[in-house]
Amino acid sequence: MRLVAQRIASLGFVLVGMTCVMFWIANLLPGDAARAAAGGADATPEMVEAARHRLGLDRPLPVQYAIYVKNLLHGDLGESFVTRRSIWEDLRQYYPATIELALYAIAVTSVIGIPVGVWLAITRRTAARLAGEGLSLVGTSLPGFWFGLILILVFYGALNWLPAGGRLDFTVLSPPAITGIVTLDALLLRRFDLLGDAVRHLVLPVVVQGAVMIGYVIRLTRDAVHEIQATDFARTARAKGLPEPIVLLKHVLKNAAPSIVTMLGLLFGMVLSGAIVIETVFAWPGVGRYAAQAIDNKDFPAILGFATTFSLLYALVNLVTDVICALLRPKGA
Repeated sequence: MRLVAQRIASLGFVLVGMTCVMFWIANLLPGDAARAAAGGADATPEMVEAARHRLGLDRPLPVQYAIYVKNLLHGDLGESFVTRRSIWEDLRQYYPATIELALYAIAVTSVIGIPVGVWLAITRRTAARLAGEGLSLVGTSLPGFWFGLILILVFYGALNWLPAGGRLDFTVLSPPAITGIVTLDALLLRRFDLLGDAVRHLVLPVVVQGAVMIGYVIRLTRDAVHEIQATDFARTARAKGLPEPIVLLKHVLKNAAPSIVTMLGLLFGMVLSGAIVIETVFAWPGVGRYAAQAIDNKDFPAILGFATTFSLLYALVNLVTDVICALLRPKGA
C-alpha cells in the first residue's frame, strides 16, 4: 500500500510537468490556432480576432496555461477545432481501438518473445542461438511503417487474404459499444461473424506491432534468465539434485519475472505512444490516428488532450507494473 500511495503522490507532479511541457510545445508549433478555430484559410480577420478573444489566445501564455489547468481540473479538455465536439467525447470514441490493438500486440509479443528468450538462455546449440539472435536483431531494427506497407502489398495486394486497413469491413455494422473493444463486444453479443471480421482486420497491425517489440522481449528475457541462472541459489538448487525444469520454473523464472513484467509495461506504453505510425499505415481508427489528424489540422486542443490523457495513461500503466512487480518479487529480495 505504501508503494501505491507513493506512486499516486508522484503522479500529480508528473502530470503537472507533462501538461506544462506539452502546453508550451504546442504553442511553439507553426500555425495560428485562432485561424484554425475560425475556419482556416477562409476565415476573415474579424473572425480570427473573435476566435482569438473567445479562446483567450490574446492573453499572456502563463495566463493561458493557468486557464487550461483550471479547466483540466474540472474535467474540461476543451473543444476540437475540427470535430466541434468535446475532446473527452472524441477520445472516448478513439481510445478503445488503440487499447485493443495494444493489448493484442503485447499478448502476441509475450507468447512468442518470452519462450524464445528463455530457450536462448538455456540452449547450448550454436545454430539455435544464431537463429534467436537474428530474430532479436531483426525485431529491434525493423521499421514498423515499412514492414506494414510490405505486408499490405503481399497479403492484401498480391494474395487478397487480409484487409489492408480499418477495424471492420464497410459492409459489417459496428456492434453496440459495450466496452468499445470490438472483439470483446462481439463475444459478449455472441456475434461470431463480427468476431471473425474483427480478427482479420487485427492480424496485420498486430503482427507489425509485435514484430517491432519482440526483439526487446527476447533480449531482456534471455539476459534476465541467464543472470539468474548464474546466482548462488540457482546453483545450490541444482546441487541438491532438483531437476533442471524445476530449477527453471521455481527459482530462475520466478526471480526473472519482475524484470520481464517491467519491460512489458514499458512496451505497452511504447505501443500507445507509437500507435500514430501503425494506425496511420493501417487506417486504424484509434487515438494515434486522431492525434496525427489533429497535428495536420493544427487542432491544438486535440493535441493537448491527446498528450495529457496519454501521459495519465502511461503513468497508470507504470503504476500497475510497479505493483505487479512488487507482488512477484520474492520475499527478502
